[in-house]
Amino acid sequence: MTDHQHDRDDTAARAEVAALRALLAGEGLADAADGSDAADRRTEPEDAAAVARILERAAAEADPGVRPAPVVPLRRHGVARRWFVGVGAAAAAVVAVVVGLGVLPGDEPPAAVATGSPPMLAYPLAPDHLAAGEGEPARATLLELARTAAAQTDPEPAGDVQHVLSQNWWTSTTVTADGSTTTIDPTVLETWLSPDGSYAAAEWRGAPLGEDGRLEPVDTAPGSAAVDRLPAGTFDAGLVDALPTDPAALRDRLLEPYAGLGCVPGTDPSVEAWCVYTAITDLALRYVLPSDVEAAVWTLLAEEPGVTVAGTVVDRAGQEAVALSVPAGPADLDPVVRVLLVDRDTGRLSGREEVTLSSEVLGFTEPTVSLFEYVIASDRVAQVGGVAGGSAADG
Repeated sequence: MTDHQHDRDDTAARAEVAALRALLAGEGLADAADGSDAADRRTEPEDAAAVARILERAAAEADPGVRPAPVVPLRRHGVARRWFVGVGAAAAAVVAVVVGLGVLPGDEPPAAVATGSPPMLAYPLAPDHLAAGEGEPARATLLELARTAAAQTDPEPAGDVQHVLSQNWWTSTTVTADGSTTTIDPTVLETWLSPDGSYAAAEWRGAPLGEDGRLEPVDTAPGSAAVDRLPAGTFDAGLVDALPTDPAALRDRLLEPYAGLGCVPGTDPSVEAWCVYTAITDLALRYVLPSDVEAAVWTLLAEEPGVTVAGTVVDRAGQEAVALSVPAGPADLDPVVRVLLVDRDTGRLSGREEVTLSSEVLGFTEPTVSLFEYVIASDRVAQVGGVAGGSAADG
């Protein structure tokens, strides 16, 4: 674990503890007590009543107008572990821990990490068949998506700060003195990239999914975010605006930062597809991609062998998307199927998912969702934190 990662996790943990203390203070549970004073002793009914009041307040504060998009059933694979925890059970467990112990261990990993995997999207082709290259070649589909993207008119920017909001499912390793623990954490990331190359990112770990695997509305309260700020010159804010739209020139520019991973001219063509996939999905989490750049990317991928059509699916945001399977990467330790999700109506990138077919390290014995990233919002705003209602990056 890097110092930067440790600092970010420490900041997040402190924010969670502060929020928890404030919550418990409202119920008279903020101070640790050893039980020696009769006035400090609480009965189980009293604790149960405190939990009930906390849950009632949380329900009252929830926005009843925000609901997940309508969905179709997902095909569920037999993953034995489930990370879905009801709000009531979670709140009761938190109160039990704090009332019983008085303090929270400072080096524990976040409580809201995943201990299982969401169901897979309903791909017409099973992941193991996609891994074997059994899908229809994607050339015609990609060229049609390129034409659709090229016909789009990018919205008028509200400012010159690039703002991206994404919901993700990321592998995370926590290192302690006793060893390391690998989990897959639902994570919300909101970023702002300013013209001077400075960068702000707010991260919320433990964002919920519905039991059907769909993205749920997320409480991105500023006080519960882990915030990173990087100085001017950290990134090239004009990078995507300067990308060429000629497919061959675009390939060279996209692959250049990944040369150390084998993404060099003349490499295996199937590896080039993985390189383009990696580059464009990395950029989408930080930059606002112009429609003509996305059109050029689909044109470029259309000429890469091994990219196949996985079918049309309803994604985790409840939107219909074209699913495109990309060949394996050069550094894969486990067999992985990578899927790009593209909005058929706009030709814009919606997100990506990865399915690990098996993994000794992660304990997967069958195809399991091991990563997803969805871009929920991508726009240009007037200032850092420039979204309705303020942001964790303000101040």
